Amino acid sequence: MEDFERRWCDAIYWFDSNFQALRFLSPLAFGAICSLAIILVFCAWVYVIRRNNAFKRRIQSLTDELAVVQQKYEGEVSWRKAADRVFGKQPGSAQSADLVK
Repeated sequence: MEDFERRWCDAIYWFDSNFQALRFLSPLAFGAICSLAIILVFCAWVYVIRRNNAFKRRIQSLTDELAVVQQKYEGEVSWRKAADRVFGKQPGSAQSADLVK
């Protein structure tokens, strides 16, 4: 607990000393620092938006691919059901062994 208190006091001291240093800067330097911070936040925001759009495109492509695979699977199931109705189920056949795997 003492370690936490010491670290907390160190962090508060660090913030306070940096705040005091900012107060004594000239208005031009303070404006430059604020402008740099705004530019960094804007760049991070643009990066997050681009990454989000890339994820959306990837999700959409995977959804489309899933629809195609699901349609193929349903077609295969309907063919297998039709074949079972026509030929009857054969318990020892290779076809039923494939279904178990």
